[in-house]
This record gives sequence, C-alpha cells and structure tokens, in this order.
Amino acid sequence: LKEAAMDFFVANAHEVMASDGYEQVAESPAIMREMMTAMASGNKKRPADSADASDRDYKRMRVAELRQKLDEKGLDVDGSKEMLLSRLDAADREEKKKNAITISGAGIDEANGVYKQSSEVSDGLPVYQLIGTWQERTGSICLFRCRVSTNVRKWFISFVPDGNRPGTTEDVDFYSADPDDDDDDDDSDANL
Repeated sequence: LKEAAMDFFVANAHEVMASDGYEQVAESPAIMREMMTAMASGNKKRPADSADASDRDYKRMRVAELRQKLDEKGLDVDGSKEMLLSRLDAADREEKKKNAITISGAGIDEANGVYKQSSEVSDGLPVYQLIGTWQERTGSICLFRCRVSTNVRKWFISFVPDGNRPGTTEDVDFYSADPDDDDDDDDSDANL
C-alpha cells in the first residue's frame, strides 16, 4: 500500500502538494523523507528483471513484482518483503542445483567439477560447461550429446577451445558413450 501511495505521489506530485491534506503529511519528517526519496528515484521501472538468474536484483524490486515472480514459480506470495526475498533466493538456489551436473572420479582431473547448464544446445539438449583451461589452453570442458559422422548419437565430455561450439573437430574428446536405450529422439535425460 505504501508503494502504491508513493507511486501515486510521484505521478501526481503537484496535485498532492496542492491538496488540503498535504499540510498533515508535511508535518511528519519520516513521511516527507520517504516522499522525497520516491521523488528522487522517480517513477521509473527499475532494472530488476533479467533472463539470467545471476543478474537478478530482487532487493530492488517492488513487493508487487516480487509477488508476481513468486506466483510465476508457483510459490507462496504472502508475507513481508524480507520473506518474499528469502523465498525467491531459495528458489533460485534450488534452480541452479537442478541446472548443474557434478562429475567426480574422472581419470582426467580437469574433467571433475560442477558443470553448469549453458544457453547452448547440441542435438536438441542443453550443453553443460565447466569453464577452465586444459594444457594451458582456455575454453570449457563440455558435457553434451551430438551426432557423429555416421549419424549415430553419442554423449561426450570434451575440451572445447574458446570460440568453438561443441561437437566439432576442434574438440579434444576425453570420454564418449552411446546413449541409453531409453534415450530416444525427445529431450530426455541420459546417463553417461
């Protein structure tokens, strides 16, 4: 409600200041401070939303925006701003866990680690990347599925040099495996 009132004040400042009730508001230093802060920031849309979760700044969002985000995620929308922020942060942490794969025990130490889902797609499935170096070359170690020259699908863990896409002759393939029998043409998960 307070945000709505401040938005109204910013949008209609001259009319509010000319109203009879403005004298009473002006007597409260705390309310005046909040109104001045609202005026200084204007009624601009804050750059709080981003497609990339790491760029989100929920603290800059208004309560209504936080509730909308929670509703989009199917989460509880009730509570204080602090509770809403906590709920969104927890949901983002869980989402990041779902969008990562951990590999351990590989014979090549550089292949061990947490691979994060990238925006790149190979053979209709997301590519998972572990950014780093291999033999003093920069790039990423990728977990991906692609079709090889014989048109057979295979899963790979490969070093992909910077500037290249996975599944090319520029890759250094560490491991490859045929997909499971139930790994069909859909976007289904497969085990390496």
